[in-house]
Amino acid sequence: PGKISIGERIKLQRTSAVVCYSDFVKQHIDSRWGVSAKVITPGINISEYGIAEKQDIILSVGRFTQGKNAKKHEEMITAFKHVKHRGIPLSLVLAGAVLPEDEQYVRELSAMIHGYPISLRTNVSVQELRGLYASSLFYWHAAGYGENLIVHPERAEHFGITTVEAMAAGCIPCVFAGGGQKEIVRNGVDGYTWTTLSELVDMTTTIFHKREEWENMSKAARLRAEDYRIEKTVRQFTALIEG
Repeated sequence: PGKISIGERIKLQRTSAVVCYSDFVKQHIDSRWGVSAKVITPGINISEYGIAEKQDIILSVGRFTQGKNAKKHEEMITAFKHVKHRGIPLSLVLAGAVLPEDEQYVRELSAMIHGYPISLRTNVSVQELRGLYASSLFYWHAAGYGENLIVHPERAEHFGITTVEAMAAGCIPCVFAGGGQKEIVRNGVDGYTWTTLSELVDMTTTIFHKREEWENMSKAARLRAEDYRIEKTVRQFTALIEG
């Protein structure tokens, strides 16, 4: 938000193309800088994301922080408690990196989850993370929830690469309908989007009881992840450079 700076104007004069990674980001760049940015979405190596026997696990992946990139861990914990109060035999795994300045926040979350089947997996290895993706049934993402994204677009998830990774492993995404997430997940087609915590709770409990539906949605999520192959990203960048 705000007017373009002199420094930004000088950089743009020397720039042949502006590239960003989602339509959400493009909207704000174009508006601020008066350009037409090209969207090239990030890609993943699909072959690295396998599927194990799905367990009754909800997974969320994101750095543990209360800064402007907050992933809304407290809100997801609150929603999960409502899921458990309905008698649904699911567990919640929150995985992500922790910097020294955020250790107090993790301690606060640890107190908040007491008595519930919720685990905090901090600074997990790539191998462990892929194992979590493979065995988890649902994938939750709540970044941007409760924020005024018109005033503070930086508080939304600008793209959502962990959502793509989860979908590649057959997790059913249930993500906040804001930022770049709603570009990845097509509601009711290859996952679900929500705007309130009650919607998140309702959709999770409903889908859990419909095995055939969640098996089909898991397959649809995997198919959608194919659209974000790293090979496609490389081709698009190559065409841009050579063009």
